[in-house]
Amino acid sequence: MEKYIIPALIGAAAGLFAAYWRTRYAAQAQDLSKRIEELCDSIAKLEELSCGYWDAKEDKSSSHYILGVKTKISLLINYLDEEYKEFSKDKTSDILSEFFDSCTGGKFGSEEVASDSARQRKILITGEKLKIDLMKSRHKLY
Repeated sequence: MEKYIIPALIGAAAGLFAAYWRTRYAAQAQDLSKRIEELCDSIAKLEELSCGYWDAKEDKSSSHYILGVKTKISLLINYLDEEYKEFSKDKTSDILSEFFDSCTGGKFGSEEVASDSARQRKILITGEKLKIDLMKSRHKLY
């Protein structure tokens, strides 16, 4: 009977250890997944605001508000890169730069901004590419 106690204790300890690490990893993966979802929502918001800005028919969104949303996205990406080893901002930096340039490049912030449908199209395409890249990294968590 005594020869079964030590293996049973070792097995129980190994089971507890495995359950602890699995739960910890799953919670962190879910948190990262939620943050990526939040980031995609912010990207969609910036797409909408920027497309409205480059449309002469619509009332212009404040350029300061658009820059604020852009900064919010940058801060969240930097946070994810620092806090989660599964996330790498280097993988998204090129498309992120292209997206930001399409949103706030050209004559952004000047008094006279003409309607620019090509820029609007570029905003939507690069924004979607960025969200797809983020969803791919999110998918790798599971």
